[in-house]
Amino acid sequence: MRAFAALMGLFLILAALIYAPGARTDLGSLLPVETLCVTRERGRVVVSGREVCGEGRDWASAMENLEATASGTVFLETADRLIVAENAADCFPAICRDERLRPAVQLYWLRGRGGAALEDFTAAHESPATLAEPEDIPVILEEHGRYRLG
Repeated sequence: MRAFAALMGLFLILAALIYAPGARTDLGSLLPVETLCVTRERGRVVVSGREVCGEGRDWASAMENLEATASGTVFLETADRLIVAENAADCFPAICRDERLRPAVQLYWLRGRGGAALEDFTAAHESPATLAEPEDIPVILEEHGRYRLG
């Protein structure tokens, strides 16, 4: 019995060493993202959320910039909504291939400019389209600083 307990203890230690993450993350430095908005401004792709923003020549470089310039560790596992402006539609194939985003992320098209109220608007209007099933993506129309589904 004693040998079995020692063997189990050794197994647990080995399992902890094998499966332990290589890099530790301070939970206080996490920046959970709920909504990302992708637009194109001055010829550059801009990806923004409540506390994060990045820009680059394409989706990949904008996301790299977003993660590099954030004041903490960007946590995309909490992302529920992705809004893509029509002027950044060329990013859509790269967005769909990005494994940092969950397949259940809801999708929206934006006709207009993004703003602070857009995150609250999409939280109140669920989209049937997701990264896993990107059919019938609803269009958000901006009119005089207000949003409505088109």
